[in-house]
Amino acid sequence: MKANIEVICYKYKPLKDGTLPLMLRVTKDRKRKYVSLGLSLHEKFWDFEKGKPKRNCPNKEQIERLIAAKTAEYNDLIVEMTSQQREYTVETLVSHFYNQVRCATVVELYDKLIDDMKRGGKLGNAGVYKYSRTSLLKFTGQRLQIPFSDIDAVWLRRYENWLRTSGCGDTTISQLFRTLRSVFNKAVELQLVKRDYYPFDAYKVSKFDTRTKKRALRKRTCARLLHSICRKAIPPNDWRVIFSCSAISEQGLTLQTSPC
Repeated sequence: MKANIEVICYKYKPLKDGTLPLMLRVTKDRKRKYVSLGLSLHEKFWDFEKGKPKRNCPNKEQIERLIAAKTAEYNDLIVEMTSQQREYTVETLVSHFYNQVRCATVVELYDKLIDDMKRGGKLGNAGVYKYSRTSLLKFTGQRLQIPFSDIDAVWLRRYENWLRTSGCGDTTISQLFRTLRSVFNKAVELQLVKRDYYPFDAYKVSKFDTRTKKRALRKRTCARLLHSICRKAIPPNDWRVIFSCSAISEQGLTLQTSPC
């Protein structure tokens, strides 16, 4: 008997916020297995008769694309096993995807990578990825449960503009985009998204100016500051050593001097 895949809004176990989880129901030989899609909706946004989001459902198109992608994965596996005349149960069907650690959304892959880094003792890298995830969650209004195919060049430009209006400079923006690009590369490697959707060919991360601004003082500036130092505070020779060995900015040096 061929397995059947359905999408349901599971009303028997509502979440703490009152929403109902969306799940795939896998049925074969009168046995059922439920697989979470990582999404939840309020009951008023789900059409229980048609088994799909209502027209007024927030992020309706994104949810439908995610449902279609997840359903296609299971149906493709069922066709493959059937064509090869391989016996399978609902347990083996579901466990096939769990063993592959399939992450359907952006936030799911971020969570997995961060967890793997923590377990591997790479706490510094985990912090960088966590910072990137937090930034993306703020940008999307906590709605990062989207497929990687939703991230295109236009989406990236909107994210860049949001970062600039938030006061971020090129160095910070470059780090955030390089981290996001790394996660997208991992998604391509895991076949979570097709290479055709890769947005970083059109959107170049290398455009950001991450060069450190020069901080060295000109000789004329050093001479002017030396003459303005009060001899009673610090002998001139000591100040010359500080000027020669430090990378203190001109503004910082000015603040350290006092009028005679």
